[in-house]
Amino acid sequence: MPEEKSPASAKATAGKENLYTASEMKKVLQNAEMALWLDSYNNIFSDFDPRPFAERALSDDFILEMKKVARDRGKDSYELKFLLAPETRNHHQEEVIKERLHHFFIEQHHQYIKERKGIIARGFLFVILGVVFMSVASFLLTFFANEKFLFNFLVILLEPAGWFLFWEGLSHAMYKSEQVNPEIKFYHKMAHSKIEFISY
Repeated sequence: MPEEKSPASAKATAGKENLYTASEMKKVLQNAEMALWLDSYNNIFSDFDPRPFAERALSDDFILEMKKVARDRGKDSYELKFLLAPETRNHHQEEVIKERLHHFFIEQHHQYIKERKGIIARGFLFVILGVVFMSVASFLLTFFANEKFLFNFLVILLEPAGWFLFWEGLSHAMYKSEQVNPEIKFYHKMAHSKIEFISY
């Protein structure tokens, strides 16, 4: 039966893994699509969340920094490297963090896809309502053109409301839904990324 490693030995082993010389580290950074320096694993997570790494919320600053790096390195980045000092590393915690990150990225990707679908659906609803309002206004103008104040008031109310809903619906479906695409692309990329911790 293989001997189970203690947390201390796991930490020591993790510190020795992926330990590079200065020239090798320079090559790693040049080839890495995304690389971030960390003082500790806590840099990834929110300071206000006391839960363990498997459940802990990610830091907003960390996410913003990742978006900057992803933007600077191009849209096809699928490799993420975290650089830590050897004495701060722990293999078991790194595996937990990798799983937590992938779960977060997948969850956010699905959430933004759902948000985009909601925007498009709301846009089409506005378009339909706009067409209905304009149809009612056209009906009133056709059959009640000589009627009294109430019908004139309804036409004046329904016609601009119909145009507003129609164009606002098109704006939602065609333009506002596009504003979510950068988030969808980013989280899709990160959900399929290869995450690696290395020592420097």
